[in-house]
Amino acid sequence: DVPSPGNYEVRLSYAIKSTERNDPVVIAAGNSAVRYTIKPTQGVWGEGSFERILLDEMLTLHEGRQQLTLVVPETVKEDRFMDFRCLELIP
Repeated sequence: DVPSPGNYEVRLSYAIKSTERNDPVVIAAGNSAVRYTIKPTQGVWGEGSFERILLDEMLTLHEGRQQLTLVVPETVKEDRFMDFRCLELIP
């Protein structure tokens, strides 16, 4: 549940060692959406480990219960696109 309406920063935590693609993922809630192009990560354990990334765009949320969706592009044919850990919303 969203306690109060407004713009929220979005942090995406994922891992990917390398990618030759420039495919954006879309994070959506209601009429609001942000796009982020997946890039190789460099977490505390080195290349390809989990990294928390603050996205440039903000997600506008309404008060109350909402459904968040992480959409991977249709062009991705692999079984494994990235290792997803979590999505954080910061008021």
